[in-house]
Amino acid sequence: MEHFMNRLTSHAAALAAACALCAGAASAQTPYVLDEQRNQSNFSFSGDTSIGPILGNPSNDFEVDGIVDILLTPSGGGFSTGEFDGGHLYTVPSTLMAKIPNPFPFLPPLATIDIVDAVYRASSPSFSVNPSTGDFNATVTLSATNGYTEVTYLGITSTTTLIGTQSDPTPVSGRAYISGTQTILDMPIDAAFHIDDPGSGITADVNLDGRIVAASDSASKPLVLRVGTLQASTTGTFTVTDGSPNTFTYLAYSVAGLGDTFVAQLSVTLGIRNPVQAGGAQRTNALGTTIWNLPIPSNAGGLGVRLQAAQFGKASNIWLTTVL
Repeated sequence: MEHFMNRLTSHAAALAAACALCAGAASAQTPYVLDEQRNQSNFSFSGDTSIGPILGNPSNDFEVDGIVDILLTPSGGGFSTGEFDGGHLYTVPSTLMAKIPNPFPFLPPLATIDIVDAVYRASSPSFSVNPSTGDFNATVTLSATNGYTEVTYLGITSTTTLIGTQSDPTPVSGRAYISGTQTILDMPIDAAFHIDDPGSGITADVNLDGRIVAASDSASKPLVLRVGTLQASTTGTFTVTDGSPNTFTYLAYSVAGLGDTFVAQLSVTLGIRNPVQAGGAQRTNALGTTIWNLPIPSNAGGLGVRLQAAQFGKASNIWLTTVL
């Protein structure tokens, strides 16, 4: 009897483990890479500092571009859960210029504050999604992965990195849903950041207020570029996914900034100025993936770089980074 009970207990444990495995597989979230729709992702900035309010210099309006990483369940629509899991969102223009006005309007500003080459990733705890409408409520944090602030005050300019700074956890109400072959994210957000500038002694609370609209078409997925950390005198890794299979793919970089450049040979418009080809052309594999491992020059430290990949008639997201 004892032997029988041991066997029964063993079978029950195995069955429970199998059920748990099945449940985990059923609830596994599917990663989606959504392409930010820049012309619909309009933002403005505002805020206060320890010496006065922040005003645009001359404008406080900007756009957001890049990619959003989000996990959604179940795959294919009628989503019931979601979770923000990264991305690469940057501002257009890449320098947001602000000023702190002088109380005497006929005098120059008390200070100027520039936010340069800022890049953010989004993260959140898992949240519920209404399967019928796609409506959700989440708490999102934006974390800076690139960029710096430049503050000029009393004739002295100081620079402080943005890397590692985070917004306050921000409640948002948005939608994640399927429309035809497109997966669409539509999410208003008002994120607050606290900035300390040791050089000037100025502290600031800055709000980025706008709407994130991003999409991916299952019939023609956007070409996705991701770039690892780049450090002078080492090898950098550049990965392309969701390309056309077995197709020549090109990698380009620019140190001149953003700007439309038509490449006739590929019948495609890149979003970077004066692009230079990096490495040789490579064929994607059967899954549409390829990887470059390229040497980073020893004198490239501190250089801000924009990178973009392309196939014939198809351009990837832009990846903005600074060489360490």
